[in-house]
Amino acid sequence: MLIKFPAEFKASDIKGTINFQRPSNNQLDFQIPINLTKNEAMIGNDRLVEGIWDVKIDWYVGKQTFLLKQTLSY
Repeated sequence: MLIKFPAEFKASDIKGTINFQRPSNNQLDFQIPINLTKNEAMIGNDRLVEGIWDVKIDWYVGKQTFLLKQTLSY
């Protein structure tokens, strides 16, 4: 899974966390820190199993904060 961040921000200035929660099995939940060299983060297939995921991306650049919540089917 590829997560792209806005190009107007310098990748090294983007910080935060990406949380994946599996409603049917919380033992599969995981969180990764955002530490970018370019404006995208790749989540490997080895971390995700088929089904419904609640994704929360909580990130910031300087004092500007952003939050994205989305439910997806993988």
